Amino acid sequence: MLVIGGLTLLGALGAGAVLAVHHVPQAGPFIANSLRKVIGIQGVANLEEMVASAEDSVMRLRDQPSRSLSEMSPNIVGSDVPLAVAAPLASVSIDATITQPASAVVAADGELAALAAPGALVPVAPVFKPAAIQPPFPEVAAPGDGVWVPVPDPERPEAPVLMYKTLIHPDPERRYAELFIVAMPSELIRLTSVPGTEEPASENPATAQIPNRGFIPREQRGDLLAAFNGGFRAEHGHHGMMVNGVTIVPPRADMCSVFGYEDGSLQIGTYSRLAAQEEKPVWYRQTPRCMVERGALHPGLRDPNARGWGATLEGETVIRRSAIALSQDGETLFVAVTNFTTARALALGMRSAGGHDVAQLDVNRSFPKFLLFPRDESGTRHAASLFTGFLYQPDEMVEDPNPRDFFFVTRRARDERTEVMPAVAPSAQAG
Repeated sequence: MLVIGGLTLLGALGAGAVLAVHHVPQAGPFIANSLRKVIGIQGVANLEEMVASAEDSVMRLRDQPSRSLSEMSPNIVGSDVPLAVAAPLASVSIDATITQPASAVVAADGELAALAAPGALVPVAPVFKPAAIQPPFPEVAAPGDGVWVPVPDPERPEAPVLMYKTLIHPDPERRYAELFIVAMPSELIRLTSVPGTEEPASENPATAQIPNRGFIPREQRGDLLAAFNGGFRAEHGHHGMMVNGVTIVPPRADMCSVFGYEDGSLQIGTYSRLAAQEEKPVWYRQTPRCMVERGALHPGLRDPNARGWGATLEGETVIRRSAIALSQDGETLFVAVTNFTTARALALGMRSAGGHDVAQLDVNRSFPKFLLFPRDESGTRHAASLFTGFLYQPDEMVEDPNPRDFFFVTRRARDERTEVMPAVAPSAQAG
């Protein structure tokens, strides 16, 4: 009886831990870090794979219908615009013209462009709209898959939309595999990489002198649009990172890298290729090898049964993942978070959305997220997830420092922008 009671207690504790990981933002990292001290990195990876496999089996048995974007889009508290509802701009092309009340008309730089009598209509040219995506696997698609829905800025709901979101189902074997994608015009936004207070762990003492670790700097919050997670822990692949001229983790020549330049432009590709260019980045963040580079799928992902992708979890493990990508012309930045995806499904899904160069970011239940920062009733900005079910803390990045690295997105200042507005993203590529 004692043995049976002990096993029952162990099972209850295990079930409790799984529930905590699914619903408490810091539970997963705490449990995993504690277990690594006992069973090591590979032991925890094996345990995570076992749990992921069990969850995948349960989801197969449940066989629920594919969920739509509207089902997975909460209204963002603090915004007067319901983000789950498409605005008129979603149905027009980049060279079309729409009308709206003059009191709401703003120029591309967010400044008031025209004033007229109340109710008067004036033409407004949209500044950005990504091309529609053909759902890669219609048999598992939900209504609205691949349709871009505008994401108004809670801070400036009247301003031209610079973010669009969509959902596709990238795995024909799993209707519950979900790939949430946000598209942004790279010439109108600035992406910034921020090291966390703990990760990536560094042996460089100069890292301690980097300002605003774990925070979005206050002086940049006026133009803040969004933030999303960064890469792996340093011990999971030793992927390089540099910000403010400080090398936090030395780069690896063969790893995929996100390069950010002084003018705000971005590149994604293998480090050795990008580093050979004359222009040098002001920051970079490395990830595992590029999933897609110059439009070509990585050889390790071409075989549906291939293993060994990522740092600690195998490529075929069905888990929550995240990714960042650029279109072929470099004018559209894509950011994605997922539910129940393999590495191959993520890569093919991002390529079908228009990603020409794709890098996988962090994985597992606790880390992938895409956040907006509306104001609460007191006027304080707080984090809010753009998609339902992703874990976050309302104060993270703005009041509480983040232990892990992350990226944040701001509107570019007027004098940073080029004269040429970004074009429509290239047509979706075949998966």
